[in-house]
Amino acid sequence: MDYLKDTYNYAFEFLSPLSLKQTYKRIANAAMELVNADFCTINLEERNSFKRVFTTHPRFKVKPRKDGFIKKVYETKKGLIVNHEEALDAHPEFKKLKMKSSVIVPLMYGKKPIGVLSVISRKKNFTEEDKDKLQFMGTLSSLAIRKASLYAEVKDSLRVRDLFISLAAHELRTPITTAFTYSQLIKRKIERNEKFDPKWIDTINEELNRLTFLTNELLEINQIRKGKLSYHFEELNPKDIIEKSITNFKSKFPQREVILNCCDGPLKIYGDQSKLIEVFTNLLDNAAKHSPMKSKIIINVREEDKKLLFEVSDKGKGIPKKDLQNIFEEFYKAKDNTKEGMGLGLYLSKRIIDTHKGDIIIDSKKDKGTTIRLILPSLKHGKRT
Repeated sequence: MDYLKDTYNYAFEFLSPLSLKQTYKRIANAAMELVNADFCTINLEERNSFKRVFTTHPRFKVKPRKDGFIKKVYETKKGLIVNHEEALDAHPEFKKLKMKSSVIVPLMYGKKPIGVLSVISRKKNFTEEDKDKLQFMGTLSSLAIRKASLYAEVKDSLRVRDLFISLAAHELRTPITTAFTYSQLIKRKIERNEKFDPKWIDTINEELNRLTFLTNELLEINQIRKGKLSYHFEELNPKDIIEKSITNFKSKFPQREVILNCCDGPLKIYGDQSKLIEVFTNLLDNAAKHSPMKSKIIINVREEDKKLLFEVSDKGKGIPKKDLQNIFEEFYKAKDNTKEGMGLGLYLSKRIIDTHKGDIIIDSKKDKGTTIRLILPSLKHGKRT
């Protein structure tokens, strides 16, 4: 039984560390080689239906029927040979493939099917021996798919964990920096027997309370497992949020001038205060890092079309057009960006604004500056979420 030797060799190939896509391709190529087929398709069960995860035919668009051959093979756990006439009765689309015969076998993981593998020939009629060969290989293929799936899940879990830790560190950095800066200022004033602004102590107290709150949030094991940060929504005055963000910003960049232009009248949004402060602080930090020291950073706030529009503008070097499409990706930094940071500020800001059912848009021109627009629902025009 030469096919056992061939299958044995395929098994060694499947043991290699492969991605899911690579695994599907290897399985398909091995199946076609084993029975001299022209095409191969792999369908996996997903939520009581079948998803085509791989095909060697670039224009194969035949969808599995609810009561078709694939479903029958999956449920009976037995392979099936389908001839030309039977295939055309079920799927007239097969005419374009010029199919002569097909073999469909279950992909078994232990005693449970996980999907179906099918091969098509334009030249030969498949035999029972061909079916047995593929059914035997189907078990090895299932193990390879499961191995690759678990590898992908572990890899993704590690990525989510690392991202969560990075986001957590990013969130904690702002209150730590602000509290430390003002404590140092107070210390210097005391050493010189000089008076200091009592508001500095209030700011330190606010940031330490915020730091305590964030720490407690981050220590919740469920959040770490999910890789998500929690949100606490309440009615907020956006002007207060921006002013607190400017205070935090000034602790790091005391020489930078920030101009706030806010429309008259009561403005309200429904959001998470700490997260929104993080967003505006990130935007101000970016503006300061990438614009001349003496240039102004301008924040405009206005109501427009039942929404609140926030614009943070600088006169810096701008963002190259090629980088704009990737700017919200995690850990992304433009190649010519040598400034400090992990490339998480805009990624985190985008996630926060998305959670607030808003939008964030960047308008930037090289050497002419950048304007970042945040659009959030106005509370008086919308419902709480």
